[in-house]
Amino acid sequence: MVAATVPVKNQSELRERYIELLKRTLTMILWDAADGRLHDPSGAQRPELRIEGRDWPALSHTMIGLKRMDNLQYCVEDVLANGVPGDFIETGVWRGGACVFMRGILEAYGVTDRTVWVADSFEGLPAPDPAKYPADDGDILHTYDALAVTMETVKETFRRYNLLDTQVKMLPGWFKDTLPSAPIEKLAIVRLDGDMYESTMNGLQHLYPKLSVGGYLIVDDYALPACRQAVHDYRDRYGIVDPIEVIDFYGAFWKKVDTVQNDDSRRYAELSQNYAVLYQDHARVLECQQEAERELADLRGQRDTAATELADLRVRHDTAATELADLRVRHDTAATELADLRRRYAEHAEELERIRSSRAHSGAAGLSRVYQALTRAGRSSSR
Repeated sequence: MVAATVPVKNQSELRERYIELLKRTLTMILWDAADGRLHDPSGAQRPELRIEGRDWPALSHTMIGLKRMDNLQYCVEDVLANGVPGDFIETGVWRGGACVFMRGILEAYGVTDRTVWVADSFEGLPAPDPAKYPADDGDILHTYDALAVTMETVKETFRRYNLLDTQVKMLPGWFKDTLPSAPIEKLAIVRLDGDMYESTMNGLQHLYPKLSVGGYLIVDDYALPACRQAVHDYRDRYGIVDPIEVIDFYGAFWKKVDTVQNDDSRRYAELSQNYAVLYQDHARVLECQQEAERELADLRGQRDTAATELADLRVRHDTAATELADLRVRHDTAATELADLRRRYAEHAEELERIRSSRAHSGAAGLSRVYQALTRAGRSSSR
């Protein structure tokens, strides 16, 4: 039996559907982020946070959100369409979702000559080295156990999507130790997700020179000051003027091109970078405003609840006051009745005492009369 050939048009449609389903499954947008947030036990659904990649999901295989996944898809498909040579790499993979997505896109397009490199310590983030990287001073991300995902867990994520094969290679260890000697010749996609200055700079120093012209450098944590400083320090040092484009609240990227570094291009790059910074600052202000509005709404709710409880307490107070007044009346009535009973008891006691005295007197007199009678009878008989 010969299998039916799928028309090219249907192949393209199926590929698009597979990639979209993969993306929405990895982010759990397919379930409206119903897994909730890792540090919010209430588990409240906030799909808008997942779309922007601004929460730490409880179960989702990626933290980067739908917008940054869309950007990753755009970059991967662009380098495939334009034949930009090189492998793909992500430095800092968490549960591995973004790397799974890149491997899934290669699978969808039938690409077998590119590797997805999965670079991570698989132990979380490194402790800051402020003597060498002052921008990381005070960073506490290394204390977050939730960021330490084992290599076997990441491999299992690939297995669940049936995408763990020879086109996936692990680079376990700290970036400073693994990236300088990584057996990578060319890269078409470099995705940096190291949060810190040190991690970002390590990625730029050892991977950007291997990035092919036409390839993409994606910075997941561009909104974080230390990460952004590392990006601009590196770009300034090597005269990189390719314009930075903002993805969402956190991420940014640029395409590596042969830019002529004249005054106009430098000015354009400077304006582009300033715009990116302003966009991120504006996004942070909006986030703070939204958070303040949520807190205000919560405080108003607490105020209304307190007002209701206060009104209830007042009703209970008034009821208790009425009951207390009634108890006082009943107490006064009981006290009056008790005083009357005591008076009557005293009267009865006096009457009883009189009766007892009278009986005692009557009894003594009767005995005296009997005794006298017996005496007289005795005398008579003796005669």
